[in-house]
Amino acid sequence: MISRVPLTLDDALGILAQGEQADTEERCWALAGLGYIGTAEQVPLLLSYLQHADGFLRTNAAWALGLLGAADAETPLSQRLWHEDDEQAAYAFAMTLVCLNTPSAKDTLQHAAQSERESVRRAAGAALVAAPYLLPLLKNSKYSNELKK
Repeated sequence: MISRVPLTLDDALGILAQGEQADTEERCWALAGLGYIGTAEQVPLLLSYLQHADGFLRTNAAWALGLLGAADAETPLSQRLWHEDDEQAAYAFAMTLVCLNTPSAKDTLQHAAQSERESVRRAAGAALVAAPYLLPLLKNSKYSNELKK
């Protein structure tokens, strides 16, 4: 098991390359780490984890995409949100859409707040409530709507 100290990019990618052979917690830390140390090159890998069977891995992949400001993630996050039963993952998808801060992401959240699926409705509602407070904080951070290079 890895410690919770900062990983290198090679460490994170090595853990994720092990797939199911790696411990779930290690993969969660590796995914989260990519949000801080990753680049546009890791976005496809993170997007692939949005479909993973494990909700914790989906959650960490979503947060990492948000930290990277990965605009390419908007459509997959929006599509996945509608079908998400795991409340934590749904919340991560919705909050990441807030962080991406596009008109279509806001529209998706407004529609999702009307969903029949409780996890989707609750996550979208929480994200919409948080957005006015979160967006001004993000505006001047390194996690603005621009992918780190």
